[in-house]
Amino acid sequence: MGKLDGKVALITGSGAGIGRDSALAFAREGAAVAVVDVRAPRAEQTAELVRAEGGRARAFACDVRFLDQVQKTVADVLAEFGRIDAVFNDAGTTRPGDVVSVSLEDWEMVLDVICAARSTCRVRRCRTCWSAAPARSSTWVRWTV
Repeated sequence: MGKLDGKVALITGSGAGIGRDSALAFAREGAAVAVVDVRAPRAEQTAELVRAEGGRARAFACDVRFLDQVQKTVADVLAEFGRIDAVFNDAGTTRPGDVVSVSLEDWEMVLDVICAARSTCRVRRCRTCWSAAPARSSTWVRWTV
């Protein structure tokens, strides 16, 4: 029995890197995993890795900068798994250059993904899940860079 048996984890940025490793770690502890990434093929690859190890996972394509996509993804995750117990926000991006040479547009995009997306996912998840089941306890896991 794993520590997360019967739980559902929504993990953003889980198509590669730390997010992928986190999805596998959550699954190894028994959680069903909603693999969320802006790149659908990468999300599906991670979901396949989870399933290959005997876990339960489904891939969801979502650009977490956009509230409408987050709302749809949360609704789809709830339809698939019936609940969300943990949200692990690992979505992030970079652009070539340093803070002096990067364009303002690229800098704002990085901030949108790293900062605004984390807040959007948390707020959307709170409103959706707590309104559906106010007595349910939640576990919040947050990756801070």
